Amino acid sequence: MMVSLGWAALLAISGLGLPASSELKYRMFDLGPGQRGRMAGLSVNSSGWIVGDTRNGPGWYWRPDVGWRQFPTPPGGEFTNGVSINDSCQVACYVVIAGLKHAAVWNPDSGIHVIQMPEKLRLLDVISIGRQGKMVGQCLDKTTSAAHAWLYDPLIGTIDLGMAPDGDTTAARHVNDAGVVAGWHREPGWNYSANLWTPDGKFIDLGHPPLGGVYVYGINNAGDLALQAATIGVPEDARWHSGEWVSFGRIAGTNQEWAVFALTDQRWAFGTAFFDGADRAVIWRPGFGSRFIDEYVDDSKTGYTIHAVYSASKNGLLSGSASKPGDRFTRPVLFVPYPKKSAGDL
Repeated sequence: MMVSLGWAALLAISGLGLPASSELKYRMFDLGPGQRGRMAGLSVNSSGWIVGDTRNGPGWYWRPDVGWRQFPTPPGGEFTNGVSINDSCQVACYVVIAGLKHAAVWNPDSGIHVIQMPEKLRLLDVISIGRQGKMVGQCLDKTTSAAHAWLYDPLIGTIDLGMAPDGDTTAARHVNDAGVVAGWHREPGWNYSANLWTPDGKFIDLGHPPLGGVYVYGINNAGDLALQAATIGVPEDARWHSGEWVSFGRIAGTNQEWAVFALTDQRWAFGTAFFDGADRAVIWRPGFGSRFIDEYVDDSKTGYTIHAVYSASKNGLLSGSASKPGDRFTRPVLFVPYPKKSAGDL
């Protein structure tokens, strides 16, 4: 049964932020079957707004007060899809016009604004948006057919971050509050390495774990990186922390890898692992290790398989995907933390 959530209730609950780790409990809210096939809660902000991944079709966002709404499309466009939202309710989008993707930013006050790329570049992907409205992604150099990273700064415009000095494919994945951009690049030996761009434009190659390459999914304000393996046999349950590759440990019965999609400033990690024939959402937190998130979700999880957590807001809200028996596609879900005081709490 789908659980409804009032706007006032969400504000009251989410204002608690991350509870004491020993009392951690979440209530899960089913946001309904996918509006267009497979759907997931791709990104959530501190107001509980969620951007839903619709896989190359018209994009939707969810607000606790009004439910699902479709992103507008500018004149001449085919559709708009959102991929990431910040706490100012700015959404990183792409707009399809004449069959080609164009980067855009949308907010409820000023609508949608298509971002101009340098003439020599063609957009490949819009990945995420940071606190100051900075956006990052990947583009194609039309003269060389090489994949570059790009950064959009509202005060400057679009910046071509180029390629890593020793790489042939480079992407920017996330920008933190300090303006540090995290991404990855492919080395000549086809290993993927993590890298950073500092606010003054300096490129830093972090390399990769000894066993092989990694993709980067995000960076928190402490400078930790969320990672996914790009080489078979490399533990995906790892992060870059204080200059070292750090393992999160593996849950018994899962495959070796689990992907870290979200990493909070408190260094809590969220993602997915493959277990017993299905993707299962995973959480790691200091002192408690890696667990399936089901352990921390109350009876609102009954009847669901929780597949992944993709995003965590600054006040502890989570968004992800789940399914029920008979579902053809995953459902977007919202997790709200609360301190557990009694069996009937909340």
